[in-house]
Amino acid sequence: MWPTLYTIARQNKIPLIVVGTNPLETASFKKAGLGGARYYHKLSQLPRIVRKSVGELIKNPWYLTHCSWGTIFKMYLCAGHNSPYLRRRFGDITVLRLFDYLRWSEKEVQSTIIDNLGWEKAPETESSWRFDCELDYVRRLMYGATVGVTELRDLFSKMIREGAMSRSEALTRLATEDVVPEALADRVLAELGMKLTDLNLPRASDATRE
Repeated sequence: MWPTLYTIARQNKIPLIVVGTNPLETASFKKAGLGGARYYHKLSQLPRIVRKSVGELIKNPWYLTHCSWGTIFKMYLCAGHNSPYLRRRFGDITVLRLFDYLRWSEKEVQSTIIDNLGWEKAPETESSWRFDCELDYVRRLMYGATVGVTELRDLFSKMIREGAMSRSEALTRLATEDVVPEALADRVLAELGMKLTDLNLPRASDATRE
């Protein structure tokens, strides 16, 4: 999404973009296997990324003929607002992450937007986090079933370490908030001409509980 946001900002002569993401949201487990989350974009990590990627291609030749490599390359270049490619291309635009300067509080953020803006979460799931992207429901099931970690679990673990949540509270919330109904995932996949069973996930109904 970042090239689009930068382009819109430049077209409208907007020099500053303020975003509401916070440091705890960085799903570090995704990048850890390709060189570490903090150093993912550094050129020094390129050999490691290439080795890991080639290894995945050897194990899954399907990628060679069914992936959009142009899209994958663009995603790597533009994965974050501060990637070297975007900084070089849009050096005239500054991106400020608000919660790099203010302490992020889940309860305070939610109460503010609910009480002052009339915000409501989607009713399909207990969790309000990232419900704006329905594909995230499917992704959550896939991560839980294949690597045993979801972005919500990653977030809660960081909140525990920051003292923003107790471990018992996290476990209690995950029991309901990290569960995606199969019917919901099937509805989302139906728009792509697929169904959940097409993904061959191990124990898909329990993926977010294990």
